[in-house]
Amino acid sequence: MILGLASGRFPVRIEEDPLLSDRARARLSSLVAQVGHRLPMKTAASSEMNLLFFLLNTGADLVHWVIPETDETGRAVAPTPWVQRYLHRWEREEDAKPKRDRLARGPAEQARFLYELDPANGSFLPPGLAACLYPQLTVACPGAIRYDYLLAGRRSRLADPDWLGIIPEASFPSPSLPRVIRVTELEKLSRCPFQFYFRVLAGLEGISPMEFSEDLDATEWGSLLHSLFDQILKSYDQSGCSVRQIAADILWEDGRKLSEAIQAFATDDSLAVCLRPPLLADLIRTRLFKTVRAYWEEVLSGAIPDGMNVRTESRNEAEFPTLPGLWVSGQLDRLDERRGELVVLDYKSGREPEHLNEEIRLGFRLQPILYPWLLLRNEPSFEEAGFSYVFLGGNGRPKEVAVPGTGNAEQWLVLLSAILKRGAYLPASNEALEQLGVEKANACQYCECASLCRRFERGFRSRVSSLLSEHLGDRVKSLRGEFGDSNAQ
Repeated sequence: MILGLASGRFPVRIEEDPLLSDRARARLSSLVAQVGHRLPMKTAASSEMNLLFFLLNTGADLVHWVIPETDETGRAVAPTPWVQRYLHRWEREEDAKPKRDRLARGPAEQARFLYELDPANGSFLPPGLAACLYPQLTVACPGAIRYDYLLAGRRSRLADPDWLGIIPEASFPSPSLPRVIRVTELEKLSRCPFQFYFRVLAGLEGISPMEFSEDLDATEWGSLLHSLFDQILKSYDQSGCSVRQIAADILWEDGRKLSEAIQAFATDDSLAVCLRPPLLADLIRTRLFKTVRAYWEEVLSGAIPDGMNVRTESRNEAEFPTLPGLWVSGQLDRLDERRGELVVLDYKSGREPEHLNEEIRLGFRLQPILYPWLLLRNEPSFEEAGFSYVFLGGNGRPKEVAVPGTGNAEQWLVLLSAILKRGAYLPASNEALEQLGVEKANACQYCECASLCRRFERGFRSRVSSLLSEHLGDRVKSLRGEFGDSNAQ
């Protein structure tokens, strides 16, 4: 069975380092060829032909080619060039056509497909999966492996139609579950309860291959920007300067102070920078300088409002309504005072989303709703607080986006508490929501839980939409705009 026959991915290729000498490149090519890999050379197509020829002529009598339809992000991929040639030839020659089947994306349907290849012995199935789906095959499994837990799980799933995300053992409150939930985790719960369960409660993360990158990933870059802004503003704590005065001081002499701050910060405080080769570290510092300078230039020009910085990187907590003993926690990036009003600022390293207001209305972005609420619960001397996103990325200039009228925070928390109390961690796939009349919510984003929630299986849409209506009817109504009008404002 030959897997992954997608263009650009087969044979597995190792990227060359452009700084390698010709001698080193020739030596490396020789070594990787010995372990079956290929460097991206001009002979890539012929390398594929050679590898396929070798595999086909040294394989079993029956060869199965698996050609993926999409990559791990859901994007369509094409078969490799030589596989396309075979397919075109088989289309023309009636007698040479192989048996072609579409392999389902869901793991259970994939297992049934593999089982049907050899129903007598189940030789194409992994032993554990064979025991789970087809207990009659366990007698053929070698070794003294116990399959009791698999068989018990199978019986439980067949007996209980609510098994897909209904987890009573993970219902709140419970001493075995977390006592503090962060606002960013509640955003996962609001978008897809199933993803919240696996990432937050079960603590599972997708496995991705480690690779070296000359640039920082989005999480590292965002963390670096947050830390740098925090350090800069704290250095002016006792100065009495307004934010605009800070900008003027930082940008003085073509940003000399900013350059010095970045040099010291990136050297002493960031392993992500200092562990990289000097040339790449300098590139990251240059990118930092340009991004942060552009923000302070917008402040100095008046495009971003002035004010007095109150504090940075502060954590606020408040008890969860209707769930005693459970606390909501939020890390506020920055708090400014503007004309007697508190404004919570949240940095985003990317650009402004196209449908930001819609995401807030649907409850997929809860920071604008819950951060001011948390602040006022901890700062009773203030009657109200605003919220603004600061978007630092994209092709344009940094910009601040104020989010007015964010609705009733406690009403949102009561709505979400129903999920936690029932342990109803159901997958909110786009297809199931569309069947319930929720158009273009885009709750599901092709995460690594896709195979666990089994969204690609036949009948998934109807089964999950029925469960959502039965167990999370109020949440579905809120997505349709029929429940809690204040949420949708």
